[in-house]
Amino acid sequence: MARDFSLVNRQKAFTLIELIIVMAVSGLLISIVGAYSFKNIDRVNRQAEIKNAQQWVEKKLFFSFIQGRATSLVFSGNRIIFQSSPTFNSAKRDSIEYQKLVLDQIEFELITFPSQEIQVSTQGLPNSALVKVMEGERVLDINLSTKVATDEASSL
Repeated sequence: MARDFSLVNRQKAFTLIELIIVMAVSGLLISIVGAYSFKNIDRVNRQAEIKNAQQWVEKKLFFSFIQGRATSLVFSGNRIIFQSSPTFNSAKRDSIEYQKLVLDQIEFELITFPSQEIQVSTQGLPNSALVKVMEGERVLDINLSTKVATDEASSL
């Protein structure tokens, strides 16, 4: 009684060609989903940096209020500089020399700012409620009073 085991063994195992096809298809799917995921991760990280910038500015506005001190926020490149408003240097009586003291600054990796300066009153109120932010290719307006970031095109 000789049995033919070759047919039974062939049905229980995958061939090398079948394994290669499955690996190629799964690799293709992973590359498509992975690229999409990394794009979303970058977008979420940029939005997190915008939120951090808003919170940092809010803290500095509160500092101006608590200290009763006029200050300014300078937005340039990837940093925000928080500085005191110009003060008269009494050491040089013949010439008027104004000095600004940098109180704090923060740098960002994924967002940038066009050059702009906002004056902050002793009550902690900015002279402009809108700050422009570059998020990749998009230009956003951050409203400091409502903390909402909107597209520049949609706000016009």
